[in-house]
Amino acid sequence: MAEADLTRWMETHVEGFRGPLTLTRLKGGQSNPTWRIESPSGRYVLRQKPVGKVLPSAHQV
Repeated sequence: MAEADLTRWMETHVEGFRGPLTLTRLKGGQSNPTWRIESPSGRYVLRQKPVGKVLPSAHQV
């Protein structure tokens, strides 16, 4: 994940966000990669879309 691109996106879309950010991949979330974002303005969690094609029934519970 490109930290510079994510920083720009966060500054535009998340009210009060201030960089720089630190990005750490969290364990688990195999089908949806999950990241912890830490910055001077707070801590956030980003859940990324699955990579590749997903079956229509993949997330039915």
